[in-house]
Amino acid sequence: MATVPQWPDELPAPMIDGYSRKATPTFVRTTMDSGLTRQRRRQVTTSTTFQQKYRLRSIARAGEAKSQEQVFDEWFENEAFAGGAWVLMPVYTGQGKAFIQCRFTDTPDIARITDSKITEVTVTLETFAKLVPPNG
Repeated sequence: MATVPQWPDELPAPMIDGYSRKATPTFVRTTMDSGLTRQRRRQVTTSTTFQQKYRLRSIARAGEAKSQEQVFDEWFENEAFAGGAWVLMPVYTGQGKAFIQCRFTDTPDIARITDSKITEVTVTLETFAKLVPPNG
C-alpha cells in the first residue's frame, strides 16, 4: 500500500486569516408549483471544500539549503503529483489544527508580498468528509 505524502516539516502551518470552508450539501431541494420548497436529506457524508493561505520565505536563511518556497514547489510537483494525489496537510477544524487527508482542487495561487522576502500561497482543497467535531 502506498503512503500518503505529508506536508513537509520545514513548512509553516496555515494562516487563520483567509481561511474558509464549505461542505457540499447533503440534501436536495424540490421546487413545488405552489407552497414551500420541499427538502430532504440525500446522504449522510459529504466532502468539504476549503481555502487556506500559507506565508513562505522566498529566500533561504543562513544554514538552509532551500527556501520554504522551493520546498513547497518541489513537494507539490514531486510528492503531491502537481496536485493530483491525496496528501496529509495541516487543516483548521472546529477543534483547531489537525493533519487531514485532502487533495488540491486547483493549482495554488502564488503571490510575492511587495518589498518583502515572503511569498503567499493560497490553496483550495477538498476532504473525504465534512470537517465537524465529533459528538460528545
